[in-house]
Amino acid sequence: FIGTLSFGMDITDRKKAEQEIQFKGKLLDAAADSILVHDLSGRIVYANRNAEELRGYTSGCLIGKDLHNISTQEYAQMLNERIEEINHKGEVIFESAHYRSDGSSFSIEVHALLIERDGEKLILRIGRDITERKKAEHQIRERMKELRAFFSLAEITEREGLSLEELYQELVNV
Repeated sequence: FIGTLSFGMDITDRKKAEQEIQFKGKLLDAAADSILVHDLSGRIVYANRNAEELRGYTSGCLIGKDLHNISTQEYAQMLNERIEEINHKGEVIFESAHYRSDGSSFSIEVHALLIERDGEKLILRIGRDITERKKAEHQIRERMKELRAFFSLAEITEREGLSLEELYQELVNV
């Protein structure tokens, strides 16, 4: 007897699982924040699209990089302490600064969480570029210095019996 042997496997569950993974990947890439996952030595194992774009890298180029090398020198020196703190506390929020691929740097606020995958401890970092906020804070500090100087000057003029108009005229005529 000559015949054909055939068999089939139901791959519905596997297909559903693959679709779910793809869906979750799209959600992470749609996030407005930078999302990085790294091991306890600082080696990056996952980066979403925003993490790559913010740092000027193309798709997949951050994977395998050491976080020590993309952090500015000031923050790279603190990285091992931060990792220990996250490992101990489980969750930490802090500021850092990273380099872009072109060598420029930016400030970032990081919310870091200790997670686990297949028994391995990893750190999930959700970061937001705060460069503009830092610039605005700097401008506010500068304006506050100017206001303090102005009020000190006003105090002196009052004590000396000068009006602000008289002081202004003295300064203009110098």
